[in-house]
Amino acid sequence: MNNGIKNRGGDRDEIRQIQMLMLMCLCLPTQGKLRELIEMALASSGERTMNRVTPPEDVSVDGLFDWLTALYNQQDLTEEEKSLMKWQNDRNNMLPAISEIKAIEEKLGFKLGIQKI
Repeated sequence: MNNGIKNRGGDRDEIRQIQMLMLMCLCLPTQGKLRELIEMALASSGERTMNRVTPPEDVSVDGLFDWLTALYNQQDLTEEEKSLMKWQNDRNNMLPAISEIKAIEEKLGFKLGIQKI
C-alpha cells in the first residue's frame, strides 16, 4: 500500500536535505540554545510567514542578511516571529547557538549550504 505516494527517485537531493536537517537536529544539545530557537520556530504557525516570503535575489551571506532584514522589518509580524527576532538579537542566545552549530559541523565534517534554484 503506497497511500497515493509515488516513487520520487528524482527527489534525492530533497531527501538528503531532509535527512541532513534531521541529523543536525539529532545532534543538538538537549538544553542548548540552538535547540531552543528551533523549538520556538517549530511551535509557531508557518502559514503567515510562508505567504509573505519571496525568493531572495542574492543568496550570499550579505544578500541573505538584507533579505532577512527586509522580511522581518515588516509591520505584520506574528507574535512568534517577534519572539524569534528578540531571541536572535540577544547575544546570550546567539553566541552559544553559533558555538553549538560549529561543534556539530566540526563533528560531521560538513556544513549545510545555501544555493539558488
